[in-house]
Amino acid sequence: MREIIRLGLMLALICGVSAAGLTAVYSTTLPLIEEQRAAKLQESLELCVPGSEVCSEIEVDGRVHWVLRDDDSIVGASTLVEADGYGTRPMEIMLGVNTQGEILNVIILSMSETVGIGTQVKSDDFLGRFIGKSIEEDALEVDAITGATISSDAVNDGVRKAAEILRSDFLTRPD
Repeated sequence: MREIIRLGLMLALICGVSAAGLTAVYSTTLPLIEEQRAAKLQESLELCVPGSEVCSEIEVDGRVHWVLRDDDSIVGASTLVEADGYGTRPMEIMLGVNTQGEILNVIILSMSETVGIGTQVKSDDFLGRFIGKSIEEDALEVDAITGATISSDAVNDGVRKAAEILRSDFLTRPD
């Protein structure tokens, strides 16, 4: 009986030390991860609406968007949405449009799709098919990639969701 108690206490001690170590690593790396995420977001915003210089974050009905300006005039907007694909985590998709509602760029910030198959949706060839389309289109989608249908559908769904958000929150705004 004493041996079982001793082993239980040793196991509890090992678990406690491990938990403390994980907490210390997490606390140390979290600011670095957040800094890298913010840098990636800023880079993506610059790519989403080419030629824009000033970016202001706005919130409409709990959704965050970025309005992009060139000097004093608004040149476009961008929003970030999540879409469920084949991977374990949702894809993060950013859509950038100009003031006429024309898609300027689609960027996938993160995804956990199958490498070599589902990750094909991140290619310029696939994402470039959206560029120039209007977010006013009801059937806003492009053809799926063979073998990556679920991932392709997820990107189509994400783009449609982002287009709907920008159409209602950005194009219809008086300012």
